[in-house]
Amino acid sequence: EMNLIALRQKMIEKHKSNKDLAFELGISRSAMQRKLSGKTQFSQSELKVLISILQLSDAEILFIFFDDKVS
Repeated sequence: EMNLIALRQKMIEKHKSNKDLAFELGISRSAMQRKLSGKTQFSQSELKVLISILQLSDAEILFIFFDDKVS
């Protein structure tokens, strides 16, 4: 499950809005909102771009996109 809070924190740190990321990923703002709300997932190519834009470390990638919280 994706750690949406950590992803949003990184967006804030890098001064990137939903609109900015949607544009850079080549998707609509509504598609970006669905991804950021957890309704749909990022594709592999979108993840690569997102990782580059947000300059995520390996640890951040694991924490944000592969966060296995036990419910």
